[in-house]
Amino acid sequence: MVADTNKVDKCKLCQREKHLQVSHIVPRFVRRTLRGTGAVEDPKYYTGEGGNFRKLEQDLPKRAWLCGDCEQNLAVSEKAFAEGVYHGLWHQRGQGKPVDEDGIRRFLVSMAWRTWHWFEEHKEPTFSRASNEGRLREAEEVWRTYLLGKRTDLADFKQHILVQQPSGMAYPSQDRFGLHSYMTRGINLDLLSHGGSDAAIVIVHTKIPRLSMFGVVEPKKCGYWSGTLVEPGLGQTWSHQKASVPPRLFEYMATQGKKMLDVLDSVPEAFREKTSQKMDRLIEREGDDYLEREAVRAMVADGLMELPEESLVSDAVDWASNHSEATLRRTGDVIGYLSEAELKSLHRETNRISIRCKALGLEEGLSLLADGKEGVVKQGKAILVGVQAYKTLERAEQRSPLPIKFGLDAEDVAIAIGAEIVEIPKGHSERGIRRRPI
Repeated sequence: MVADTNKVDKCKLCQREKHLQVSHIVPRFVRRTLRGTGAVEDPKYYTGEGGNFRKLEQDLPKRAWLCGDCEQNLAVSEKAFAEGVYHGLWHQRGQGKPVDEDGIRRFLVSMAWRTWHWFEEHKEPTFSRASNEGRLREAEEVWRTYLLGKRTDLADFKQHILVQQPSGMAYPSQDRFGLHSYMTRGINLDLLSHGGSDAAIVIVHTKIPRLSMFGVVEPKKCGYWSGTLVEPGLGQTWSHQKASVPPRLFEYMATQGKKMLDVLDSVPEAFREKTSQKMDRLIEREGDDYLEREAVRAMVADGLMELPEESLVSDAVDWASNHSEATLRRTGDVIGYLSEAELKSLHRETNRISIRCKALGLEEGLSLLADGKEGVVKQGKAILVGVQAYKTLERAEQRSPLPIKFGLDAEDVAIAIGAEIVEIPKGHSERGIRRRPI
């Protein structure tokens, strides 16, 4: 917080003419907490505005909106939230200690209020196009007067929170890959509508890593929620949360996660190499304990983390080639037709999904459509390789149709592999890797 002595204007909270201070829209404790855990430098953030994830940011946005008194007012609730909830999610600190539940609730309201003003200032057409602009402005007034201590209730404009615990959270299986990325690393400000022809904005959404916050504008249009409401008398909603939210919300977050992964795909190769070197040093220093570090979990979630060896596929193929079953030996032979570059790509992606399975418990698969070594595969055909990662060999044997099931690291992870020469499938205009959930 730094006073902008050259600017005297109306404070957005108390609405008095005062010297305003420059402060972060998303509080600084988010950045401080993440320092040392960032997969893309230390730290950068995957930021979004209005649903568009398109860049990495070194710092969080700032604005001169508040006078000193109001800034201090909100800082008290920020401290309560950081100490009572946020630090515990990342570092297992403060668990079991008394918390300021009113301060935490005030923080959630303040984030909805800040996000509301972000869109009023930068996305004003969004408000004018909304069919419920009057309702939006009523929500802002309720939140503003609540933050000033002029009212004790939020009327219909209540606050919900969705928490990702350190052990992870359960997602619909088809969406968990993108959802995990969004929950773990995403920072986003957005206004969510009901969809279709309904132009009403129903939720003001604020996202920080491991937490999604929702300020309700139209409760009758929000759908079913359970275990997410933050209200006096409900206890610590954020602790060991068992939540249910509308399916549309999971779809939205999964879409945001995919946008984040697109951003990460554009990370320069030089930086990926720097990340790899950093992880090699960490693994050398800590051995298998490196899987418990938050920095590793961040890199795994971002898709930048790989096992140091490129041996998973080779080990499985060597095992299959010594097996008596003809189908296994044939699968190994087909993989042997891959070119050196294709095999390296398959190694890399298999290592990646295996480490994600081991560190995060996410079971996934991938397929590789490849040309093969020159002269081996006839024109009009291609090599199709499928790989799946499971938590245990038993799960792989129960669930996977692929012929090779191979346990790794005392069955902490198992991979299943299949390969065949096929007619070039329709819709496959390009060779390469495609990921998919299991």
